[in-house]
Amino acid sequence: MTLDCRTTRPDNITVNITVNPKQVSQPQYKFDPRVGVIVEDLKGFPNQTQIKEIICTNNYSVSEKLTFKQIALNCSTNMNEKYKPHFEWTLPNINAIRVLKELVNKSLSISTLLIKNASLSDSGQYVCTISVLNLSESNVKSIEVKENIVQFVKFKDKNDSMVHEKIVNDGDDFIWDMQFEGYPRNLNYTFYNPYGDLFLHKDKRANASYVYEEGKLSLSIKRVTVEDFGNYSVRLEAPDGSYDENYVMLIVNGKPKAQFSEIPSVLPYDKNFTITLFILAFNINKSEPNVSCLLQSKCTIGLSFCAADQIFNSSYRPEKDIGPPNRYKAVLPLRLSSSGMLKCLVDNGNDVGEAETFLNVSDQSAPFLVMVRTEDALVNLTSPGTLETINATEGDNINIECFAIDSLYYYASFNY
Repeated sequence: MTLDCRTTRPDNITVNITVNPKQVSQPQYKFDPRVGVIVEDLKGFPNQTQIKEIICTNNYSVSEKLTFKQIALNCSTNMNEKYKPHFEWTLPNINAIRVLKELVNKSLSISTLLIKNASLSDSGQYVCTISVLNLSESNVKSIEVKENIVQFVKFKDKNDSMVHEKIVNDGDDFIWDMQFEGYPRNLNYTFYNPYGDLFLHKDKRANASYVYEEGKLSLSIKRVTVEDFGNYSVRLEAPDGSYDENYVMLIVNGKPKAQFSEIPSVLPYDKNFTITLFILAFNINKSEPNVSCLLQSKCTIGLSFCAADQIFNSSYRPEKDIGPPNRYKAVLPLRLSSSGMLKCLVDNGNDVGEAETFLNVSDQSAPFLVMVRTEDALVNLTSPGTLETINATEGDNINIECFAIDSLYYYASFNY
């Protein structure tokens, strides 16, 4: 007896035989890719009509066929050198586009029926009747043709109409677990950070786990910081090009961070300029953080207190910056006549972060001092155009210091 299971992977084949209606033990069979599964031992079954059901499972499908696919059925009998068997097929759809082929090998005579571009009307029983002299036997195969569903890969429990959020405290681990269905093997996954960059191989804290047998995919990031805040995405792609994408918003609860933009070492005297304060701060219950800045002016070295002028109050609203939702910036317009300390506080409703920097304003009228120091000599040059020669021994260290006399913040030092 030959079953119509043909596959390039014979190790995926399982043959089950049920008789009245008890299932018998696994039968012995051999595999021929041109023929199918050949059941070798049916001892104990004097008449094949006693067999109620024969199912051959291969490649994760039972006996279902899809529309617009080809149906292939094999019918065979033992080879008889004297008498050629006659094969006759009875089909549920008499209008089916069919092709009949016959094959003879050393032990079997085989008839193959091909139904091209199967439709739903091709569902039903296919009967092969084999006649040799005055003897005949029939073999029946039931085929159910279903609507063709393209194989796919799809994430489960995903809602594209809303943003999935994960809230993690600063310093804790972030874990994003997902489940998918469709292709069980050979999937390619790609994770992107909030800036659209691939980061798995760049960030040693990040790791992905993929278990195709269970349809599970996960992303983990150890010890998250407010810099990790933002939208993460993953693309899962099957070998045929079908794919699905998933998204999550990582919200990191933590202390706000603030940093000034790059500031020139010397700022213009009594001229307008701006400084930008970049902010990382977020509160799920607060639209944006509060920012207040203090400018402590007329500071000179050696004084423990500077005069304070508040240039922004707590009602100041920063503007949204490019990037994740926790990124803001505040542009501070300034006009200074003296150096001072700029300090800004950022309050997100849960905690306060701060940033400070010294603003060095040029004062061309201040007395200027140049000091040259060697291991054996010290020379102060205070008057413009003053020239003095000092002697130094080869290998000695030379230190040159330049600063304004009224403020040691106007200071530069060089070592040779």
